[in-house]
Amino acid sequence: MRAAQTQSLLAAVERLPAADRTKIRALIGEASIDRVLDALSVTFLPMSLHMHVSDCIRDVVGPGRNVDVWRETMFFAFDRPFLRSFVEMTTRIFGVSPSGLFKRAQKVNELITRNAGSLSFEPTGPHSGTLTLAGFPAHQFRFACYVEGLAGCLEATLALCRCTGSVKVLEQGADGRASYAIEWREK
Repeated sequence: MRAAQTQSLLAAVERLPAADRTKIRALIGEASIDRVLDALSVTFLPMSLHMHVSDCIRDVVGPGRNVDVWRETMFFAFDRPFLRSFVEMTTRIFGVSPSGLFKRAQKVNELITRNAGSLSFEPTGPHSGTLTLAGFPAHQFRFACYVEGLAGCLEATLALCRCTGSVKVLEQGADGRASYAIEWREK
């Protein structure tokens, strides 16, 4: 995982209530936190470290709030120089629409992850579509945590496009495949 993403995740943790923050930091461990924060944002951290951080957050906040934490994480990530230029270029070319950004989901995925599966998007209407994650190494990591995290990232993309809507998990398999139904409307 790109260090910038894990650093954005830790920044989202800092906005949680103090009791949650303290529990999460204790579970993660100061050595792991330092390793994440000391990394250059463009470098890749081991997926095991990233998922350790993610899992510790989920263990404290639970599945529903995990999606919320990840939505906040993506807001931070979109505002970092690393993704900001990509998003600005994409929105200049394709417009600020969820469909335009979701069609480029695999490119964003390649920028952020390494060997964590692939993403594809199929529109199902002018304001809806299905995004599919395939090939995530679910046998190595807690897949439910990743599925929730990606849902939060997709929700942040809708907000970035000044839209409201919904992201629903349609399927989640032990084979590292998940699909999401996404619908949106402009605010």
